[in-house]
Amino acid sequence: MTISTATREVVSGPPVPPVPKKRNIFRILYRAAIGRAIGRVFHDRIPCMGCTIETSSPLIVPRIKAKLFLRGYEYVEIQFVKKYLRPDRAVIDLGSSLGVVAAHVGRRLRAGQPLICVEANPALLDILHANVKRNAPHVQLNIVSGAVAYPIDHRSYVELVLGFDNLVSHIVEEEPVPEGIFVPTLALSNILHQHHIGEYTLVSDIEGSEAGLLEMDGAALQDCRQMIIELHHTLRRGRVVLMDELSVALREKYGFRLIARRGSVYVLEK
Repeated sequence: MTISTATREVVSGPPVPPVPKKRNIFRILYRAAIGRAIGRVFHDRIPCMGCTIETSSPLIVPRIKAKLFLRGYEYVEIQFVKKYLRPDRAVIDLGSSLGVVAAHVGRRLRAGQPLICVEANPALLDILHANVKRNAPHVQLNIVSGAVAYPIDHRSYVELVLGFDNLVSHIVEEEPVPEGIFVPTLALSNILHQHHIGEYTLVSDIEGSEAGLLEMDGAALQDCRQMIIELHHTLRRGRVVLMDELSVALREKYGFRLIARRGSVYVLEK
């Protein structure tokens, strides 16, 4: 279970371009009719901050098409990738979804660099592959199906509950629910071992499962030299874990320093 909340902006390091102040306008423009029109104009290959995103999949609803075109989809993450991502290091992207952030990551990387995308929703794997390959054919792409999650009882699966458009989902680690699907759990350390990754950059948006990673798989961060991560308030062992706690742990326990922050998205390095 994940608890979402808004946070006040705190920026450390060089300034980051502000998020466009168009939220009220966006509420109007995100209407389905606008998204459908954008899809028709661009034949479902929608420009998004320098990338072209394939949106012909029925999983990508018109509202998402509008957000892609109007820079309302993962804006902060993309800006941080463009500004800070090291181009000379392997990248592990956790929670890749339809591959928008991963496409921007791939464009930053030098030819031949590994990009490993991990996505829990199996229905998104094809569109994820298509979007990264379209925008970054020069990277060494590997797509891994499963959820980076750390159930307290060490189960080999978790239940993924899909949202109304299959792009919004969350993991259930307790009682099963009728609308969920079962997906295998993955440990970051195993992904690194299987793909022979040394020093790497971590890009992550796994909706609270980062708390389990820090608790049960922190050794996987030993060779992580850079991190662009969205932190979340979450429940862990019956206790609310605040994202500020996770940020402190990353800095004080794992040796990262804060480079920049915008809301719940952090850039950390060591």
